[in-house]
Amino acid sequence: MTVGQLAAHMVNPEVGSAEPAPAARPAPAAAPRLEGAPALQFIWYDPDEVPRMRRKPAFQRILRELEGRPLDAEVDDPAIAKDPMAVEDRREVFEVLARGEAADEAELSRALERAVREDGKFVPPLALLAGELHFPFDELERLKATMTTAAMFAAGDEALSAAVEEAKGFLSMPHLLSPPAVADGFTKRIEDAFARVKRSVPQGYLGEQAERVLLERRCYQRRAVFGAVHLRALLQVGGSSRLVPAYLPEDLAKKLPMQARFRARLIATLELQEDQYETHPAALRVTALGRLMAAPRA
Repeated sequence: MTVGQLAAHMVNPEVGSAEPAPAARPAPAAAPRLEGAPALQFIWYDPDEVPRMRRKPAFQRILRELEGRPLDAEVDDPAIAKDPMAVEDRREVFEVLARGEAADEAELSRALERAVREDGKFVPPLALLAGELHFPFDELERLKATMTTAAMFAAGDEALSAAVEEAKGFLSMPHLLSPPAVADGFTKRIEDAFARVKRSVPQGYLGEQAERVLLERRCYQRRAVFGAVHLRALLQVGGSSRLVPAYLPEDLAKKLPMQARFRARLIATLELQEDQYETHPAALRVTALGRLMAAPRA
C-alpha cells in the first residue's frame, strides 16, 4: 500500500480494504555514501505541480522504483504528519530531486526548441536542473543598507560624507521611481569613497554588514511575472557562464536559508523570456527546490 493509500485510509476508514493500514516500516540501512558527496536538504515544493511531475517519463522510472521501497518511519509515516495526504507528494518530489538526472545548458535549449509544436504552439516543459542559485538584492534596499553602515564612518571624511548625503537626498525624493542602475550608482560611490581611506575594520566590512542586514530582512529582488509577484533569482546551470532567471513564489522568502547563493537542485517549468531586460531566452518558474550542502561530519 502506498503512502497515499495509507493517508486515504486514515481520512476515511471505509476506503479500500477493511484491513487496518499497516504501520510504516523502518527504512533499510542506507548504502554507505561516497566520501565528500553533498547532502540534499529539501526546502519546498508546489503541491499543485505534483500531478504534472508524475506524468513526466523521466521521473516515472524513479517513482516506480520508489514504490517498491519501504517507508521511512521518520519522514513518511502518515500517522505523524500534519497533512497525511501530502506525505506521498513530498516523498516523491524529494526522490526526484535527489535521484533525477539534471539537464545541462544544451539540454535546456533543446527542451525549449522541442516545446514549440508543429502548429507553432508553445507548451512549457518540466525539467530538473542543478547549479548555483543566486538571489540578488533589491537595489534600493542595498543602497539603504550600505548608506546606513557607511554613515558611521563619515565624520571627518569629506568624500564619504558627500556620497552619503547624495544618497540621502536621492532616497528622500517623493514618489521615487528610478531604474536599478541609478541606485547601484549611488551605492558604488559610497563603496568607492569608503575604500579610499584605510580604516580600523576588516577589508570587505561595508559589503558584509550590508549583506547581513539584507539577508535578515530577505530583501531579494522581486518581479511581477506569471500573474503574481515572485522572487527573482539567477541559476548558473553546471559550468555555463549564462545565468537563467528563476522565479519563486514571494511567500517562500522566509523559508529560504540565509544565504545569498547556494548550490541547488530544482524542478522548474521552462517558460519563454518574461522580462525584456533579461538576457537569457528562457525563464524558470520553480516548482520544487532543494539545497546541496557539504555533509556534516561526526
